[in-house]
Amino acid sequence: MNKLLNLIPLVIINFVIFYLGYKSYKNKKNLTNILFFIFSLVLITWYSFNYLQTLFTDINLIKIFLRLDFFLAPLLSYFAFIFLLNFPVPIKKSLLTYIFFIIPALIMSSLSINGKIINNIYFLNEKLRFELGSYALLYYFLIIIYLLVGFISLLYKYRKEKGIKKLQIKYIFLGFFLSAVIIVIFNFFLQNHVSKEFFRLNGIGLLILILFIYYSIVRYRLFGIRFIFHKFHGIMLISIMIFIFFYCFIYLTKKFTGDLYTIESYVLSFLLILIFSSIILPAIKWIQKFGDWIFFKGLNPQKVNKDVALRLNKAVTLQEILFVIRDSFKKILHLEEIYIEIFDENKVIKKKICDSRKCFMVGKLKNGFKKELQKLINNENRILSKREIDVSFLPKPYKNKAIELLVPLFANKRTIGLMFLGGKRDKSSFNKEDIDFLEFIRLQISTAIHNALLYKKINNFNQELKKKVNIQTKELQEQNKRVKKQATELKKKNINLKKLLKMRGEFLNIASHQLRTPVTVIRGMADILSRKRSLSNQEKKLINGILAKSQKLTKIIHDILNASEMDTSKFNFKKSNVNLNKLLKNIYENKKNQISLKGLKFKLELPKRNIHIQTNPIYLEQAILNLVNNSIQYTKKGYIKIKLEEKDNKILIKIQDTGIGIPKKDIPRLFDKFIRAKNAVNAYTDGSGLGLFIAKKIIDAHFGASIYIESTELDKGTTITISFKK
Repeated sequence: MNKLLNLIPLVIINFVIFYLGYKSYKNKKNLTNILFFIFSLVLITWYSFNYLQTLFTDINLIKIFLRLDFFLAPLLSYFAFIFLLNFPVPIKKSLLTYIFFIIPALIMSSLSINGKIINNIYFLNEKLRFELGSYALLYYFLIIIYLLVGFISLLYKYRKEKGIKKLQIKYIFLGFFLSAVIIVIFNFFLQNHVSKEFFRLNGIGLLILILFIYYSIVRYRLFGIRFIFHKFHGIMLISIMIFIFFYCFIYLTKKFTGDLYTIESYVLSFLLILIFSSIILPAIKWIQKFGDWIFFKGLNPQKVNKDVALRLNKAVTLQEILFVIRDSFKKILHLEEIYIEIFDENKVIKKKICDSRKCFMVGKLKNGFKKELQKLINNENRILSKREIDVSFLPKPYKNKAIELLVPLFANKRTIGLMFLGGKRDKSSFNKEDIDFLEFIRLQISTAIHNALLYKKINNFNQELKKKVNIQTKELQEQNKRVKKQATELKKKNINLKKLLKMRGEFLNIASHQLRTPVTVIRGMADILSRKRSLSNQEKKLINGILAKSQKLTKIIHDILNASEMDTSKFNFKKSNVNLNKLLKNIYENKKNQISLKGLKFKLELPKRNIHIQTNPIYLEQAILNLVNNSIQYTKKGYIKIKLEEKDNKILIKIQDTGIGIPKKDIPRLFDKFIRAKNAVNAYTDGSGLGLFIAKKIIDAHFGASIYIESTELDKGTTITISFKK
């Protein structure tokens, strides 16, 4: 029975150490947390052997536990050293480095088994005794070195770090250092000189380590673990207290009465019950106050969450929302001050301050929202205590305020506001229930504020839209009047246009019948006169000039009539299957004498196989002849070439010459009506400026066809290409 009772402290301490180690490993699996978990497992194993050696009287069993105790101690100090080296942030070291550092610990552990560290284990006056071996001092020295290097590395990082990490380092250092001092004193100096019962008190060192780690977790979220204190923990503390009292009751009863079932034991039990009854209620209150001081005390917010959520849902404007926040926080958290900043695209647009009595607007914040604080909030996205941030990050208005918590407000993945919460009026701290309430309510507040901002924007937009609609309505009314006026004018212009089109048709009829007739008569008379033999040279020259000019005039009239016909959307012609090889040969035969008389070479390049397209042979021949005639007109020496080829699923007809070329500035408008290049006008004054226009209209009447100037250079020639789809 005694052994089982004595095992309970061992079980409780080991369970708490394992719980903390497992919690850190499960929460965040980085190197630091993994090393702490491994350290906790080694610590549990070492403490088990260290504690069990005090429970038994069998010397052989004690020898096993004692040697295992000495075997694990160097490994425990090594893992403590490695953990401290990698806390709070892992350092970049290779695996070989860690293997190198563990070798001395393994050597000392192996020496502890074969009697080089301790030997001659025996009992003297019911006290465990042993002699130190030849390597004992080196053994102790190695353990001290491991711990010292770990503590020095922590002190160095403590000077460098800031904010919450600095505080975590502080409490981890204190916990490990005080624990190590107590354990070293008991195991290096007292183990060979005190009773087994007294030696068990070295577990105090582990309790100190547990308390510092637990405190760091709750206050500073050590290992990334969030608030873990709850009413359950208070109940657990009360249960432990009851167990300790019961343990003391059994121990004292047996110590003074020798048996649990005697008159003396009943009297003593009655007295102990009276003592327990008198101290249990004050003890519970003390535990509650202790929990309040360390773990934040407050009311249970679950009773009012529903009411607050409903009130926030009903609130529409920012002012209404602020009143709900003020009243709710006053009722639940008993806050002295609340500061709320509302952002628009991460810029502070308004600052509203509320205390326990009122909310009021103070205008725009002059001091900018610190980038460091904004970055911290965006990275954490959680409620922050004042201890977790650098006070210098806070805007000026809050640096001198008693700010305890910072509550970020998020909506649509961006910060829309920030609440700075002051302390409570009763000076108590925030507990887990308070934080849970804030976590719940901040989502409601964020949504409500976001909706209020949207409502305001929509309301402003509606007002602005209404103004714009009124303005646009007036403008539309004015435009409607103008449109009606323009419609009337267009109607008149349409009537005039029909008259002009009618006049144009009449003009074309006159031109085709009345203008051609006299020109034909002039040509006929000039031709008759040119055949007389009795004409002088001067007369022949004049008659030939009349004949040439009448022919040009006939061509111009013909071009004008064709251009007028083609310059309409209705222009089209019937197409048939045409052999391009044959068509181009005919053009070549018709023009080769004229070109030869001018002293120019005329070339024709045709593919071996015949190429056919759907076209009108008369119109296509006219288009090509217009291009060839231009080449004849503006080429003084060299050659003119017609080339037919197939390339990239296209059929190409190229007319190339070595004439005067075309200025680049004239190219964009060259296919327009009555347009001639400047150098062409200078070289040949006659010409209608309609040849290229007619050619383009004919080519454009083919689906997918085009005509363009492929290349040109002044005084070196021009290449014009006609392209058809296959």
